[in-house]
Amino acid sequence: MYNRNEISKLVKFIQDNNGINDKDKLKNLVKDKFSLSEDRSIFYNDYFSIRFSKAKTDKPSNTVLSLSKLKLIDDKPFIVCLVLKQNNVLLLSNSTFISKISHSSHKLSLSNIKGSFNASDILRSFNEIKNEPTNFYSLFDYHTKISFQDNLARIVNETNEIQARDLKYKGNVEKNSIIINSPLIASKFISSKNYALIKEHLDKKVYSIENDLQLAALIDNVNLRGRLIEYLLTSEENDDVRKRIIYSLRNKTSLPELFTDDKLGDIDFEFNDFIVNVDIKSKLLSLKSAPKAFNVDKMLEFLSSDTSVYLIFLVGISENNKIKTELVSIFDVDIMKSTRFQTHWAGRDSRGVAQFNGDVLDKIIKSGKNKIDIEYAKKWLKNLIDS
Repeated sequence: MYNRNEISKLVKFIQDNNGINDKDKLKNLVKDKFSLSEDRSIFYNDYFSIRFSKAKTDKPSNTVLSLSKLKLIDDKPFIVCLVLKQNNVLLLSNSTFISKISHSSHKLSLSNIKGSFNASDILRSFNEIKNEPTNFYSLFDYHTKISFQDNLARIVNETNEIQARDLKYKGNVEKNSIIINSPLIASKFISSKNYALIKEHLDKKVYSIENDLQLAALIDNVNLRGRLIEYLLTSEENDDVRKRIIYSLRNKTSLPELFTDDKLGDIDFEFNDFIVNVDIKSKLLSLKSAPKAFNVDKMLEFLSSDTSVYLIFLVGISENNKIKTELVSIFDVDIMKSTRFQTHWAGRDSRGVAQFNGDVLDKIIKSGKNKIDIEYAKKWLKNLIDS
């Protein structure tokens, strides 16, 4: 959750105190101003957590926080404030922006979250975006698209130079050949009656709770909004959490905590000749966005079976709350040409994640067409395998 107003106030207050050159004094001023609670060196409220550190340079060796503690607060912005002589430097320091662990790193593993990171381990830029307050909103949006477990695997790799887990798709001639031919399978499926059955099933789900989806669309937090819509469309009618979500949306009460699986897609369908995995993506048609697409290795592994079809169910909500849907193949030519790949954070044992272009999703929702370019898709897949 990112509260732009609250964090903007925090940034302005700290920058107004540039040159204070006193960590404890600044810490107490911020604590009183924002009514923060304290947990050892961390100060927090419902909107952010912050850690203050005295420093002589903007890349000091000061220890900031243990990785296990970061895991507990990683769902909201965690900011490190370096108190320098002339100014105060603010860095977004969630797990996505941590390069490695510097202390007790020899004990770190996926099953043993151990060790702490230094201020010098915080990335100063991410995806060519500087880690500075004017970019915190965009950076945190990226962070919400990467699970802590994926970040942990990368950090373990970078810290210990070991293979943390078998993240990376490791194919062979037979599996790679099946993947390269998967656009043909997708094209065949889209022409079948089963494609129409899935679209009809999902559309019925949408329109059975249309009013509740419209209420969910009013939620400002893009990550929470997407998870709510996903849960409403994948859960059964008698699901208790689903009932609580609908009650909360209609009565404007606190929403239940949601935990979503870190899977390739959101819902599966099985037919005689096809196994179909569908990823649900909701989109406010009036807003710019770049939603997370898929984990590249997970998609390649899924497509290495000659019955696999990967589809995206797009739920577009307009400014006047009209809902339009489209079920599209990952091999839609516009999607392939506009998808970007975030590999810089992934480490040696992952090809990273893909990111959709929101404008292209808008276009597809409005046009209602699947345009599979099989030859282009084969080259696109080969590049992914070789990456």
